[in-house]
Amino acid sequence: MDVIIYGDVLFLINFSMDYLSLFIVSKLLHRQTAVLQMLLSAAIGAIYGVAAVVLEGSLWLGLLINIAVSLLMCYIAFGKQLLRCTALFYTVGFVLGGSVTAVFSLINRMRGEGQISVNGGVVTLPGEIPLGWMAATALVTGAAAVLGGRFAALRKAASIVKVCVSDGGRSVTFSALTDSGNMLREPIGGAPVIVLSSERLMSLLPDDLRPVFGENGIGKVDEIDITKLRKVRFIPAEGVCGTGVMVGYMPDLVDIGGIKKTACIASAGPGKEFSGCEAIIPSVLV
Repeated sequence: MDVIIYGDVLFLINFSMDYLSLFIVSKLLHRQTAVLQMLLSAAIGAIYGVAAVVLEGSLWLGLLINIAVSLLMCYIAFGKQLLRCTALFYTVGFVLGGSVTAVFSLINRMRGEGQISVNGGVVTLPGEIPLGWMAATALVTGAAAVLGGRFAALRKAASIVKVCVSDGGRSVTFSALTDSGNMLREPIGGAPVIVLSSERLMSLLPDDLRPVFGENGIGKVDEIDITKLRKVRFIPAEGVCGTGVMVGYMPDLVDIGGIKKTACIASAGPGKEFSGCEAIIPSVLV
């Protein structure tokens, strides 16, 4: 049996699915991506989709080209965190493709008609699903995917809070990722601990206390006037890498979403970030 493939229809289908997948990924990752970038990326994916059907070649070579094209698409659309974006792009694409296939299969069964197998693949016969059913299915599936992406984005946005910390006329503002697993407490007053990148914490600290929060800082405590250590806390911590001691600081003010809180700010070490945020904050503070 000969199967006729219309290149323009295939391009339109691939373009729509790729654009929708990129859109959902941008919402899941809370990224602001230009529409033109996603249009260009989806167009490249659609062109590749048509070429992959028309041209025959090695299975492994085709797989490598598929991965390369996907990486290029995600680079155009998102730029950074390329591997993470590409993995999520594949996941969303598989879910969307599976959903559409399942819906069409359900419609097919409701109409009491079967499918046939061609060269080991399941093929829907031409004219088997009316155009109205296809349009309605595409509309519902697309709407569900968009709403799901927005809901996931809202869930992620809700887990990220803005924190403003002030002390002695100095202040820093940063985004913090809510973490229910962060159960650290400073040992004197029992205040919850916000773990912040050391670069941001250093800008909050008085100059004479900064050596304590640097590399091997605990060993430099003896060099600091004891009266200036009243806001410094040494926090026992335990994680997958073992146990240790974190150095924290009790600032004058911690403002989370416009509400004043009592919290200790501990150093996460240099170069640390938490899913694009500069800190992790215990859920009890949120």
